[in-house]
Amino acid sequence: MKRHRRRLIAVAAAAVPVLSLAACAGSSSTTGTQQPANTVFTYDTTAPVMVDGWDPATEYSDGILAMSEMYETLTHYDSATNTVQPLLATSWTPADNGKTWTFHLRHGVYFHTGRPMTAQAAKAAILRTIQLNGGASYIWAAVKTIDTPDPDTLVFHLSYASPLPLEASADYSAYIYDTQAGGGGKAITGWLNAGRDAGTGPYTAQTWNKNQEFEVILKEFPKYWGGWSGPHFTKVVFRVVPQDTTAAQLLRSGQVTFIEQIAPALWSSFKGDSSVSLVSSPSWQNLLAQLNVKALSLPVRQAILYAIDYNGIVAALRGAGVLSSGIVPPGMFGHFNDLPAYSYDQARAAALLKSAGYGPGGRR
Repeated sequence: MKRHRRRLIAVAAAAVPVLSLAACAGSSSTTGTQQPANTVFTYDTTAPVMVDGWDPATEYSDGILAMSEMYETLTHYDSATNTVQPLLATSWTPADNGKTWTFHLRHGVYFHTGRPMTAQAAKAAILRTIQLNGGASYIWAAVKTIDTPDPDTLVFHLSYASPLPLEASADYSAYIYDTQAGGGGKAITGWLNAGRDAGTGPYTAQTWNKNQEFEVILKEFPKYWGGWSGPHFTKVVFRVVPQDTTAAQLLRSGQVTFIEQIAPALWSSFKGDSSVSLVSSPSWQNLLAQLNVKALSLPVRQAILYAIDYNGIVAALRGAGVLSSGIVPPGMFGHFNDLPAYSYDQARAAALLKSAGYGPGGRR
Protein backbone atom coordinates (compact mmCIF):
# COMPACT_ATOMS: atom_id res chain seq x y z
CA MET A 1 0.00 0.00 0.00
CA LYS A 2 1.24 3.45 -0.90
CA ARG A 3 0.85 6.13 1.73
CA HIS A 4 0.14 9.74 0.90
CA ARG A 5 2.39 12.14 2.76
CA ARG A 6 0.95 15.55 3.55
CA ARG A 7 3.46 18.36 3.39
CA LEU A 8 3.12 21.98 4.44
CA ILE A 9 5.34 24.95 3.80
CA ALA A 10 4.86 28.48 5.04
CA VAL A 11 4.98 30.66 1.94
CA ALA A 12 5.50 33.80 4.00
CA ALA A 13 8.89 32.47 5.08
CA ALA A 14 10.48 32.99 1.69
CA ALA A 15 10.41 35.53 -1.07
CA VAL A 16 10.32 32.75 -3.66
CA PRO A 17 7.98 29.75 -3.66
CA VAL A 18 10.02 26.65 -2.87
CA LEU A 19 9.14 23.05 -2.20
CA SER A 20 12.64 21.71 -1.59
CA LEU A 21 15.71 22.98 0.19
CA ALA A 22 17.98 22.56 -2.82
CA ALA A 23 15.71 24.64 -5.00
CA CYS A 24 15.86 27.62 -2.69
CA ALA A 25 19.51 27.26 -1.85
CA GLY A 26 21.43 26.14 -4.87
CA SER A 27 19.91 27.93 -7.82
CA SER A 28 21.92 30.68 -9.42
CA SER A 29 19.15 31.58 -11.85
CA THR A 30 16.90 33.34 -9.30
CA THR A 31 16.84 37.04 -10.06
CA GLY A 32 16.58 40.03 -7.77
CA THR A 33 18.35 40.96 -4.57
CA GLN A 34 15.55 40.75 -2.02
CA GLN A 35 16.35 38.38 0.86
CA PRO A 36 13.77 35.98 2.31
CA ALA A 37 11.56 37.46 5.02
CA ASN A 38 12.96 34.72 7.25
CA THR A 39 16.51 33.74 6.34
CA VAL A 40 16.32 30.48 8.30
CA PHE A 41 14.56 27.49 6.73
CA THR A 42 13.35 25.16 9.50
CA TYR A 43 12.57 21.64 8.33
CA ASP A 44 10.23 19.82 10.71
CA THR A 45 10.90 16.09 10.77
CA THR A 46 9.22 13.41 12.89
CA ALA A 47 12.44 11.52 13.69
CA PRO A 48 16.18 12.24 14.02
CA VAL A 49 17.96 12.81 10.74
CA MET A 50 21.60 11.81 11.28
CA VAL A 51 21.17 8.30 12.67
CA ASP A 52 23.35 6.38 10.23
CA GLY A 53 26.59 8.34 10.46
CA TRP A 54 27.93 11.40 8.66
CA ASP A 55 30.04 9.56 6.09
CA PRO A 56 28.66 10.26 2.58
CA ALA A 57 30.11 6.97 1.35
CA THR A 58 28.06 4.78 3.68
CA GLU A 59 25.08 6.79 5.01
CA TYR A 60 21.93 4.98 3.94
CA SER A 61 19.02 6.38 5.96
CA ASP A 62 17.29 9.68 6.76
CA GLY A 63 20.60 11.54 6.68
CA ILE A 64 19.84 12.07 3.00
CA LEU A 65 17.61 14.99 4.07
CA ALA A 66 20.60 16.99 5.27
CA MET A 67 23.27 15.46 3.07
CA SER A 68 21.52 16.52 -0.13
CA GLU A 69 22.19 20.12 0.96
CA MET A 70 25.86 19.51 1.84
CA TYR A 71 26.88 17.17 -0.97
CA GLU A 72 26.44 16.99 -4.71
CA THR A 73 26.75 14.35 -7.40
CA LEU A 74 28.23 14.39 -10.89
CA THR A 75 24.78 14.56 -12.46
CA HIS A 76 21.21 15.35 -11.44
CA TYR A 77 18.13 13.34 -12.40
CA ASP A 78 15.16 15.54 -13.27
CA SER A 79 12.10 13.47 -12.35
CA ALA A 80 9.77 15.95 -14.07
CA THR A 81 11.39 15.44 -17.47
CA ASN A 82 12.96 12.01 -16.85
CA THR A 83 16.30 13.34 -18.03
CA VAL A 84 19.80 13.47 -16.58
CA GLN A 85 21.05 17.02 -16.13
CA PRO A 86 24.53 18.48 -15.42
CA LEU A 87 25.65 19.16 -11.86
CA LEU A 88 29.32 18.77 -10.90
CA ALA A 89 29.84 17.38 -14.40
CA THR A 90 28.85 19.67 -17.26
CA SER A 91 28.84 17.05 -20.01
CA TRP A 92 29.55 13.38 -20.67
CA THR A 93 29.97 11.12 -23.66
CA PRO A 94 29.84 7.33 -24.06
CA ALA A 95 32.16 5.10 -26.05
CA ASP A 96 32.73 1.40 -26.62
CA ASN A 97 28.98 0.72 -26.64
CA GLY A 98 28.48 2.15 -23.16
CA LYS A 99 31.51 0.55 -21.52
CA THR A 100 33.48 3.82 -21.41
CA TRP A 101 32.18 7.16 -20.16
CA THR A 102 34.00 10.50 -20.21
CA PHE A 103 32.81 13.23 -17.82
CA HIS A 104 33.92 16.86 -18.05
CA LEU A 105 33.82 18.59 -14.68
CA ARG A 106 32.61 22.04 -13.72
CA HIS A 107 35.29 24.68 -13.08
CA GLY A 108 35.53 26.76 -9.92
CA VAL A 109 34.05 24.21 -7.51
CA TYR A 110 35.41 24.04 -3.96
CA PHE A 111 34.92 21.56 -1.18
CA HIS A 112 33.81 22.93 2.16
CA THR A 113 37.32 22.13 3.37
CA GLY A 114 38.64 24.84 1.03
CA ARG A 115 40.30 22.48 -1.43
CA PRO A 116 39.31 22.59 -5.12
CA MET A 117 37.18 19.83 -6.61
CA THR A 118 39.30 18.22 -9.33
CA ALA A 119 39.07 15.02 -11.35
CA GLN A 120 41.66 13.45 -9.07
CA ALA A 121 39.62 14.40 -5.97
CA ALA A 122 36.39 13.08 -7.49
CA LYS A 123 38.11 9.84 -8.44
CA ALA A 124 39.41 9.43 -4.89
CA ALA A 125 35.89 9.90 -3.48
CA ILE A 126 34.34 7.33 -5.80
CA LEU A 127 37.11 4.77 -5.21
CA ARG A 128 36.82 5.19 -1.43
CA THR A 129 33.05 4.68 -1.63
CA ILE A 130 33.57 1.52 -3.69
CA GLN A 131 36.23 0.23 -1.30
CA LEU A 132 34.10 0.77 1.81
CA ASN A 133 31.32 -1.22 0.13
CA GLY A 134 28.56 0.27 2.30
CA GLY A 135 25.34 2.15 1.76
CA ALA A 136 24.41 2.15 -1.92
CA SER A 137 27.95 1.68 -3.22
CA TYR A 138 26.59 -0.97 -5.56
CA ILE A 139 25.65 1.83 -7.97
CA TRP A 140 29.33 1.82 -9.00
CA ALA A 141 29.36 -1.96 -9.53
CA ALA A 142 30.18 -1.68 -13.23
CA VAL A 143 33.23 0.55 -12.68
CA LYS A 144 36.49 -1.25 -13.38
CA THR A 145 38.99 1.62 -13.49
CA ILE A 146 38.94 5.44 -13.56
CA ASP A 147 41.42 7.62 -15.46
CA THR A 148 42.06 11.34 -14.94
CA PRO A 149 43.82 12.58 -18.11
CA ASP A 150 43.59 16.17 -16.81
CA PRO A 151 42.21 17.99 -13.74
CA ASP A 152 38.81 18.46 -15.37
CA THR A 153 38.19 15.04 -16.92
CA LEU A 154 37.08 11.68 -15.55
CA VAL A 155 37.15 8.60 -17.76
CA PHE A 156 35.31 5.54 -16.45
CA HIS A 157 36.10 2.11 -17.84
CA LEU A 158 33.30 -0.36 -17.09
CA SER A 159 33.28 -4.13 -16.97
CA TYR A 160 29.90 -4.10 -18.70
CA ALA A 161 27.73 -1.49 -20.43
CA SER A 162 25.81 0.61 -17.92
CA PRO A 163 23.96 3.99 -17.87
CA LEU A 164 26.59 5.65 -15.69
CA PRO A 165 25.26 9.24 -15.98
CA LEU A 166 21.97 8.08 -14.47
CA GLU A 167 23.68 6.03 -11.77
CA ALA A 168 25.95 8.97 -10.91
CA SER A 169 22.88 11.04 -10.01
CA ALA A 170 21.94 8.83 -7.06
CA ASP A 171 21.63 10.55 -3.70
CA TYR A 172 23.11 7.65 -1.76
CA SER A 173 26.82 6.85 -2.27
CA ALA A 174 27.22 8.94 -5.42
CA TYR A 175 28.31 12.07 -3.54
CA ILE A 176 31.62 13.67 -4.43
CA TYR A 177 33.59 14.68 -1.32
CA ASP A 178 37.09 15.60 -0.15
CA THR A 179 38.82 12.39 0.95
CA GLN A 180 41.64 14.48 2.48
CA ALA A 181 39.31 15.97 5.11
CA GLY A 182 40.40 15.38 8.67
CA GLY A 183 43.81 14.24 7.53
CA GLY A 184 42.53 11.69 5.04
CA GLY A 185 42.96 7.94 5.28
CA LYS A 186 41.12 6.23 8.10
CA ALA A 187 40.96 9.47 10.07
CA ILE A 188 38.29 10.95 7.81
CA THR A 189 35.58 8.63 9.16
CA GLY A 190 35.93 9.87 12.73
CA TRP A 191 36.30 13.44 11.54
CA LEU A 192 33.02 13.24 9.60
CA ASN A 193 31.11 11.41 12.33
CA ALA A 194 31.83 14.25 14.73
CA GLY A 195 29.24 16.25 12.78
CA ARG A 196 31.30 17.61 9.90
CA ASP A 197 31.04 17.46 6.13
CA ALA A 198 33.38 17.64 3.15
CA GLY A 199 31.00 18.29 0.30
CA THR A 200 30.53 20.92 -2.41
CA GLY A 201 26.87 21.79 -1.80
CA PRO A 202 25.27 25.15 -0.96
CA TYR A 203 25.27 24.45 2.78
CA THR A 204 27.88 23.17 5.20
CA ALA A 205 27.52 21.72 8.70
CA GLN A 206 27.48 24.24 11.54
CA THR A 207 26.08 22.38 14.56
CA TRP A 208 25.05 18.83 15.39
CA ASN A 209 23.01 18.41 18.56
CA LYS A 210 22.73 14.64 18.70
CA ASN A 211 19.37 13.38 19.98
CA GLN A 212 18.15 16.95 20.56
CA GLU A 213 15.13 18.73 19.10
CA PHE A 214 17.22 21.20 17.07
CA GLU A 215 19.35 18.37 15.74
CA VAL A 216 21.22 19.70 12.70
CA ILE A 217 21.99 23.28 11.69
CA LEU A 218 23.55 24.05 8.32
CA LYS A 219 24.90 27.39 7.17
CA GLU A 220 25.52 28.76 3.70
CA PHE A 221 28.87 28.00 2.09
CA PRO A 222 30.16 31.37 0.83
CA LYS A 223 32.22 29.87 -2.00
CA TYR A 224 29.39 27.79 -3.41
CA TRP A 225 29.82 27.55 -7.17
CA GLY A 226 26.10 28.18 -7.77
CA GLY A 227 26.34 31.64 -6.24
CA TRP A 228 24.10 33.43 -3.75
CA SER A 229 22.46 36.12 -5.86
CA GLY A 230 18.75 36.55 -5.31
CA PRO A 231 16.72 35.43 -2.30
CA HIS A 232 18.19 32.46 -0.44
CA PHE A 233 18.10 31.03 3.04
CA THR A 234 21.29 31.56 5.01
CA LYS A 235 20.65 28.64 7.36
CA VAL A 236 18.79 25.35 7.29
CA VAL A 237 17.63 23.84 10.59
CA PHE A 238 16.37 20.28 11.02
CA ARG A 239 14.00 20.25 13.99
CA VAL A 240 12.74 16.95 15.37
CA VAL A 241 9.08 17.17 16.43
CA PRO A 242 7.45 13.71 16.69
CA GLN A 243 3.92 15.00 17.43
CA ASP A 244 2.22 16.40 14.35
CA THR A 245 -0.19 18.45 16.49
CA THR A 246 2.83 20.28 17.93
CA ALA A 247 4.29 20.65 14.44
CA ALA A 248 1.05 22.22 13.24
CA GLN A 249 1.16 24.73 16.10
CA LEU A 250 4.77 25.59 15.29
CA LEU A 251 3.86 26.20 11.66
CA ARG A 252 0.98 28.44 12.58
CA SER A 253 3.24 30.48 14.87
CA GLY A 254 5.95 30.73 12.21
CA GLN A 255 8.52 28.71 14.14
CA VAL A 256 8.94 26.10 11.39
CA THR A 257 8.91 26.51 7.63
CA PHE A 258 8.16 23.04 6.37
CA ILE A 259 6.41 20.03 7.91
CA GLU A 260 7.62 16.72 6.55
CA GLN A 261 4.39 14.81 7.14
CA ILE A 262 1.14 15.34 8.99
CA ALA A 263 -2.15 13.57 9.63
CA PRO A 264 -4.80 14.16 6.92
CA ALA A 265 -7.19 15.87 9.35
CA LEU A 266 -4.54 18.38 10.45
CA TRP A 267 -3.48 18.86 6.84
CA SER A 268 -7.05 19.75 5.91
CA SER A 269 -7.26 22.23 8.80
CA PHE A 270 -4.83 24.50 6.94
CA LYS A 271 -7.06 24.81 3.89
CA GLY A 272 -7.94 28.42 3.31
CA ASP A 273 -4.88 29.71 5.14
CA SER A 274 -3.20 31.99 2.60
CA SER A 275 0.09 31.96 4.51
CA VAL A 276 0.54 28.21 4.06
CA SER A 277 1.04 26.18 0.90
CA LEU A 278 -0.40 22.64 0.97
CA VAL A 279 1.24 19.88 -1.05
CA SER A 280 -0.04 16.30 -1.19
CA SER A 281 2.48 13.92 -2.73
CA PRO A 282 2.80 10.12 -2.67
CA SER A 283 5.50 8.56 -0.55
CA TRP A 284 6.24 4.88 -0.32
CA GLN A 285 6.14 2.54 2.62
CA ASN A 286 5.87 -1.22 2.29
CA LEU A 287 4.14 -2.95 5.18
CA LEU A 288 4.65 -6.67 4.65
CA ALA A 289 2.57 -9.47 6.16
CA GLN A 290 4.41 -12.69 5.43
CA LEU A 291 2.61 -16.00 5.04
CA ASN A 292 4.29 -19.29 5.97
CA VAL A 293 4.33 -21.22 2.69
CA LYS A 294 5.30 -24.45 4.47
CA ALA A 295 2.53 -24.35 7.05
CA LEU A 296 -0.19 -22.89 4.81
CA SER A 297 -1.28 -24.43 1.53
CA LEU A 298 -1.85 -22.31 -1.58
CA PRO A 299 -5.68 -22.26 -1.19
CA VAL A 300 -5.34 -21.05 2.40
CA ARG A 301 -2.92 -18.31 1.41
CA GLN A 302 -5.23 -17.24 -1.39
CA ALA A 303 -8.19 -17.25 1.00
CA ILE A 304 -6.36 -14.92 3.35
CA LEU A 305 -5.64 -12.51 0.51
CA TYR A 306 -9.27 -12.54 -0.64
CA ALA A 307 -10.42 -11.95 2.95
CA ILE A 308 -8.62 -8.61 3.25
CA ASP A 309 -10.84 -5.57 2.71
CA TYR A 310 -8.32 -3.42 0.84
CA ASN A 311 -10.71 -0.59 0.01
CA GLY A 312 -11.91 -0.61 3.60
CA ILE A 313 -8.36 -0.14 4.86
CA VAL A 314 -7.83 2.78 2.49
CA ALA A 315 -11.10 4.35 3.63
CA ALA A 316 -10.14 3.92 7.29
CA LEU A 317 -6.85 5.73 6.65
CA ARG A 318 -8.90 8.79 5.59
CA GLY A 319 -6.64 9.99 2.82
CA ALA A 320 -3.32 8.73 4.18
CA GLY A 321 -3.09 5.79 1.78
CA VAL A 322 -4.08 4.61 -1.67
CA LEU A 323 -4.05 1.26 -3.43
CA SER A 324 -0.84 0.45 -5.25
CA SER A 325 0.19 -1.73 -8.16
CA GLY A 326 2.83 -4.16 -6.93
CA ILE A 327 5.58 -3.51 -4.38
CA VAL A 328 7.87 -1.44 -6.62
CA PRO A 329 7.25 2.32 -6.30
CA PRO A 330 6.31 4.42 -9.37
CA GLY A 331 9.36 5.90 -11.05
CA MET A 332 11.56 2.90 -10.31
CA PHE A 333 12.55 0.15 -12.72
CA GLY A 334 10.16 -2.76 -12.40
CA HIS A 335 7.02 -0.76 -11.65
CA PHE A 336 3.89 -1.42 -13.71
CA ASN A 337 0.54 0.30 -13.36
CA ASP A 338 -1.57 -2.71 -14.33
CA LEU A 339 -0.34 -5.62 -12.21
CA PRO A 340 -3.03 -8.10 -11.14
CA ALA A 341 -4.15 -7.72 -7.54
CA TYR A 342 -6.44 -9.49 -5.10
CA SER A 343 -9.81 -7.96 -4.28
CA TYR A 344 -12.07 -8.38 -1.28
CA ASP A 345 -14.24 -11.46 -1.85
CA GLN A 346 -15.62 -13.17 1.28
CA ALA A 347 -17.45 -15.88 -0.64
CA ARG A 348 -14.37 -16.88 -2.56
CA ALA A 349 -12.26 -16.84 0.59
CA ALA A 350 -14.78 -19.14 2.32
CA ALA A 351 -14.85 -21.51 -0.66
CA LEU A 352 -11.04 -21.74 -0.73
CA LEU A 353 -10.92 -22.48 2.99
CA LYS A 354 -13.57 -25.15 2.60
CA SER A 355 -11.60 -26.77 -0.26
CA ALA A 356 -8.59 -26.90 2.06
CA GLY A 357 -10.60 -28.69 4.75
CA TYR A 358 -11.37 -25.71 7.00
CA GLY A 359 -14.81 -24.88 8.31
CA PRO A 360 -17.60 -26.76 10.15
CA GLY A 361 -16.55 -30.38 10.66
CA GLY A 362 -13.15 -29.68 9.15
CA ARG A 363 -9.76 -28.72 10.56
CA ARG A 364 -9.52 -26.68 13.74
